[in-house]
Amino acid sequence: MKNSPFYLILFCYVAAFGQSSFIQTKSGNKIDFLKNSIQVVVLDKIVAYKTTSGSTKEISFNDIDVAYFGSYKFKSFKFSENKNNYCYFVLAESKDKTMICIGVPDADSEDEAVNARVKYELFVLDSANKVVDALIFSNQKNEKGAKSRSEVHDFIRRNFEDCLNVMDRFADYDKSSLPQFIGILGFFTQPNFVNCVN
Repeated sequence: MKNSPFYLILFCYVAAFGQSSFIQTKSGNKIDFLKNSIQVVVLDKIVAYKTTSGSTKEISFNDIDVAYFGSYKFKSFKFSENKNNYCYFVLAESKDKTMICIGVPDADSEDEAVNARVKYELFVLDSANKVVDALIFSNQKNEKGAKSRSEVHDFIRRNFEDCLNVMDRFADYDKSSLPQFIGILGFFTQPNFVNCVN
């Protein structure tokens, strides 16, 4: 791990509150962890956590079925037979579709300023976990980044307009997003799970 203040962009630090916080592995094991100890390290494809005894452990994305921490749901998905499983934050679920997202830092350069770039992958899956809609956008404050973020509003409305809780939560970020749609990123950097089934 890089010893730099910019290293923080390489993982999503998540505060875990409540008794519903745990990791369920694909082998069926349930892992409990200390509150405020989860780190989702996207570039390394691991989740680091502290056990209830205080030791630090890691688990690969490939070994996670689902994890709940605080208001977040982090789940493993496989889109094709040729790919390994990859974990995404579940933003919303309804009876027939699921909206997932992950922010992937750009690690192609040793330049710390470049590492501050994040590409967001946003997908909507049907009930069979097939991708039915997708959008890729970035956090870059340039014309190309702003144009890609300008499509997020229509994407969410097109897929989850019938879920009032999603639309209300998104409106908090959407209304402050102009002129470059930067405010929209808060919806994805704080990926609270919304259950639209109930």
